[in-house]
Amino acid sequence: MDEVWEAMKREHGVKPLRKPMPKVEAKKSPLKTKNHPDKSTPVDPEPTSIVRPTCVAASHVDFDSSETALTRLCASASLITTPGDLITKSQRDLNSLSDEQQGIRKRAMESLQASLAGVDTVTLHAVFPTFAKPLFKRFNDPVEKVRDSSVRLSIRFVAGYPDLLPILPYLMPAIANRIGSTWDYDEKLNIFVQDAVLLAAHNRGRLFVPEADVQRIKPREPSEEVRLLFVELLQTLLATTFDQNASSLLNAYVYDIIRVLVYGLHDSFPSVVIKTCETLVLLSLNLVSVVKHFAVALVRATKHLLEHRLAKVRVAAMLCIRTLVMVPNVDKCKGAGTEAIMDLVAHQDDSVIPVAAFYTAEIKVNLFAKLDQDGNVLVRQTFFDTITIWLLQLPDRYDYESRLMPYLLSAVADDCPSISSNAIDTIDILGKRHAAEHPDETLLRELNHWQGPTRVHASRLLVCLLVYCEDTITVDLHLIVPHLIQCWDDVVIRTSLGQVADCCGRFTQPASYISLFLPYIRGDTPSLKIVPAMQVLHAMLGGMSGVNRTNLLAQLPLLTEALTMRFLLNSTSVQSALSELVHGIVCHLQGLSSYSTWIAITSAG
Repeated sequence: MDEVWEAMKREHGVKPLRKPMPKVEAKKSPLKTKNHPDKSTPVDPEPTSIVRPTCVAASHVDFDSSETALTRLCASASLITTPGDLITKSQRDLNSLSDEQQGIRKRAMESLQASLAGVDTVTLHAVFPTFAKPLFKRFNDPVEKVRDSSVRLSIRFVAGYPDLLPILPYLMPAIANRIGSTWDYDEKLNIFVQDAVLLAAHNRGRLFVPEADVQRIKPREPSEEVRLLFVELLQTLLATTFDQNASSLLNAYVYDIIRVLVYGLHDSFPSVVIKTCETLVLLSLNLVSVVKHFAVALVRATKHLLEHRLAKVRVAAMLCIRTLVMVPNVDKCKGAGTEAIMDLVAHQDDSVIPVAAFYTAEIKVNLFAKLDQDGNVLVRQTFFDTITIWLLQLPDRYDYESRLMPYLLSAVADDCPSISSNAIDTIDILGKRHAAEHPDETLLRELNHWQGPTRVHASRLLVCLLVYCEDTITVDLHLIVPHLIQCWDDVVIRTSLGQVADCCGRFTQPASYISLFLPYIRGDTPSLKIVPAMQVLHAMLGGMSGVNRTNLLAQLPLLTEALTMRFLLNSTSVQSALSELVHGIVCHLQGLSSYSTWIAITSAG
């Protein structure tokens, strides 16, 4: 059997391992010869020259040889000035990164860090293709120190690297594989789900356990600091790509990037969460064409951070949500994430009942209401700034103005003076913009519509509104009176306009509308509408209640002065309307025992 075994070893070329003991003894023997010289033992000069650079006692130091060694060391350091020299020096360490022993890999990584510590950026970029694959392979190393160092070196290499196209196919799979994100996008519900199989079962009718009740799965990367470094590496990659206007390189990897970032939003380490929010803001500002499709889902994935125990996390989450909501969707002229505002304010349509509500109690939390009452001033400041920016800059702000305005009004009464002052200024800006964008009310504008049925419908609706508003229409008389005068000659809506004038006279004081007619009666307006103005005034006085008859006395001096102007008395076209108006005034003043009233009427002729 021994002969057969020896033959097999010779056939396969198996060589016996060398024992390290003879080597150690061979190295130690020259040292013993140098430190403890023996006259009987011959000294070989070559081994002595080999061990000469080693540490010896101070009494035996040869200063000439020390200077020579120092010169040789400086010369070897000065030789490493080109990328080729750096690769040559680091090649052994790069090969050692694939060694099976953890200690060798760790020492090799430390050696690489020391070699690259003082290297300039240009040289780093030149040698990056050689260092890339060995470093990326160490992302899954079982030694935390090796993973930490490999990611740190990768961040240095990626920062400002001019040609990422050949690097991305190796870098992105390495990051995604190490992070191991289990989050997927559900296009139907527009959310990110952690278990697509469980969601599909839920859609088929299976009871669904809320995410908060599920036990946390341990992350694939156990070190919090290394997870933070991975997010920093991703942020550096995005920043470098966007600075070079090369965002198209990310099209093939953007979904993996988003999945990694969603995983970071649910990380237990606050620094990872904050860095992830910052990276999402960077992605939203520079990759609009892609992020707009995921904006609503990303807001829904971020909103749970608004209840985080740390104020800095809540601030970062609010800034992230602000940017995601405002991602422009030019095709629909809206913010891509505005649909998620309803989730943030916990709005639920009364006519829409989720199927899950029949099985479990569905509770929605108004996150904005909690932020409005937050005890941290910086959190409230960030929240109210977000409301202000949305109300001023969102393309579809009018669809959500009624949902957001209560929080702006709440900011007016905030304890912080700067928050209150900014809220008042914002309301002032909103009021001026509303007045500029709505110079004419909708109903009054449709009184001049070119289609008759539209004008009739608008006039009837205006009558209903005046009946419900009653005396509050006083503030709108300056808008109603000009439109009544302008449309009075329209035969189609003449009856409805008479009812409008009657309601205005019934619910308002004469002092609030008579001054509006005087410019028309005097002819001071660009278009002469003397007769329609008199007829509208007569209709409004006709609806005047008995309580307002006494208030008419105070307006008689101004009214009689305008009605007794010479050009009116001499004009035959206004005699009929003038006589009807004067007759109506006299009828309203009958029964009032006032000598001054009689004097005013008789002086008017």
